[in-house]
Parts: sequence; structure tokens; C-alpha cells
Amino acid sequence: MTLTPLGGGREIGANSYLLSLDGKNILIDAGRHPVKEGYESLPEIDKINDLDVIMISHSHYDHLSSLPYISQRWPNARSSWQRKTKVWR
Repeated sequence: MTLTPLGGGREIGANSYLLSLDGKNILIDAGRHPVKEGYESLPEIDKINDLDVIMISHSHYDHLSSLPYISQRWPNARSSWQRKTKVWR
């Protein structure tokens, strides 16, 4: 098992972590940085080779706002979120 911070770790914005477990890659949160723009605002998604599951912890901008881009890049990745968060989509 490995947990790789892709953004956010020490600041608010672009919160995202890649959990590799039993041959599966799970993205925990998919935020954007609130001040940066364009590709610079995204988490370090170039570190992801393949993605199986996207989990969103809660519906704050810095935890889910890059979800449209990530979902397009990995269209076969399943999404998982709480019922209150799912209303956003």
C-alpha cells in the first residue's frame, strides 16, 4: 500500500491523494487550487498511470472541482461519494 499526495498536503487547495492498494489505484479527492489558474490549479495528476476509483470526501471546491477533468481523462474510473456530495453531479 502506498499513499501519494498529489496536492493540498500543506496548504488549502488541490487536495488529492493517490492510494495504491492491492493493484488498484484510488484517487481520494480531486480539488483545484483556489488562486492558481488552468493546468497549474490541478493536482499533480501526471503522477497517475491508471485510475480505478475516484472517492470524494466532501463537496468543497478544494476537494472536488477538478473532478470533470479527471473524469474525462479516466472515463472508466468508478466514482464514490457521500449522498450529500452526489447531488453536486
